[in-house]
Amino acid sequence: VTGGNADPLTPQGKAFAERLTAAGVDVTTMFWPDDYTPALQHEFQFDLRLEAAQETLAATRAFLARVMR
Repeated sequence: VTGGNADPLTPQGKAFAERLTAAGVDVTTMFWPDDYTPALQHEFQFDLRLEAAQETLAATRAFLARVMR
């Protein structure tokens, strides 16, 4: 579950991740500090020019490699 620091849906994403974790679901999260620049809007992870998007892609690939065995 990921959310940018300028995405108005990030609080819901954090709550969702917390509930999944509490239910025993294997969850990886990528949330960015409020002062991270550039500000990351909704769907930032699809703009692969951004370092944060590259980090999110790498974490997603690692998660899938781990859970798809």
